[in-house]
Amino acid sequence: MKRANFYIDGYNLYHGICAAKDKTLLWLDLFAMCKAALGPNEKLHRLYFFTSLPASHLPSYHRHISFMNLLINLDQENQLTIIHGRQGKAERRCRRVECNGKFARFTEEKEIDVAIGTVMVRDAIKGCVDSIYLISADSDLNPALKIISEEDQKIKISVLCPPFRFGRNIYNQNVSISFMTPALLAPYRAPKLLSFKTRGTIQMPEIWEHDSDVRPYLPEQLSSIRLQSKKKRYIPPVW
Repeated sequence: MKRANFYIDGYNLYHGICAAKDKTLLWLDLFAMCKAALGPNEKLHRLYFFTSLPASHLPSYHRHISFMNLLINLDQENQLTIIHGRQGKAERRCRRVECNGKFARFTEEKEIDVAIGTVMVRDAIKGCVDSIYLISADSDLNPALKIISEEDQKIKISVLCPPFRFGRNIYNQNVSISFMTPALLAPYRAPKLLSFKTRGTIQMPEIWEHDSDVRPYLPEQLSSIRLQSKKKRYIPPVW
């Protein structure tokens, strides 16, 4: 079986789902979603999730922690690695009508693109991967994709663009590009409430739950989820 690694740009996926105006899709079972994307004779080897903590806004911070706990407890085979960037301040022109073209300060992620590219190239050089699946539409990752494609053409490279992230400038030589839609993501929404013997319950944040109509989660999908009882809680990094 070929080893498939997924490299997920957390904020690129987040903003794509927000653009789809269905925040219930933020509560995703990424393991089920990634396994459904695998090709013939492939198995999920590693799942890398790249993110940064929204430390400047407490409610967002708590929602972020809840989702990290969801991922950790869905990780049945120790395949998950969470890699953090950081949050930085940037000043740019505000696009809101009421701003009248004035400049405003925004919080944005830092170091994520470099981290994704570095980890992909490292895994390729070390021979730790046979198939690369990148979930992002960020063209800043083109240099890494180009290097991997040129140095080892045996590695299959697939780019999955999140909803409303079209990846027009993604490097496409020996690279397969496909597009996620809300309809494709919907079957992989995790149950709103998950119970664990030793860790209590993990629940979808209320603001996500009531953001839009929740589509039903099929009973056969619920029964297919097997969660280990002993899992550690997510501990955010200290900068």
